[in-house]
Amino acid sequence: MKTRYDFSKYHSAFYRLFLDDEGRIFVRTWEKIADKDIYYYDVFDREGKYIVKIPLRTRPYICKKGKLYSIEEDEDGLQMVKNYKVTHRAGYFAN
Repeated sequence: MKTRYDFSKYHSAFYRLFLDDEGRIFVRTWEKIADKDIYYYDVFDREGKYIVKIPLRTRPYICKKGKLYSIEEDEDGLQMVKNYKVTHRAGYFAN
């Protein structure tokens, strides 16, 4: 038995977004690094000015007090909470 799937001709311009505690907006785009599960995020300041594009391997859940938190799986499929330090240079966001 064949299953029929109807896919929309269009999709949103971005996949998801979230804000950090300093008001920066992280927008996950559909762009990714070929053959890897790494997606690009465009980062904007609280006024909407573009700051930088960063590749992230993980799906961030929250960014607060200079740390980005995510839930990741190890090679056995066990989930863990991981955190990454967020640094800033000359007013720009950097990972």
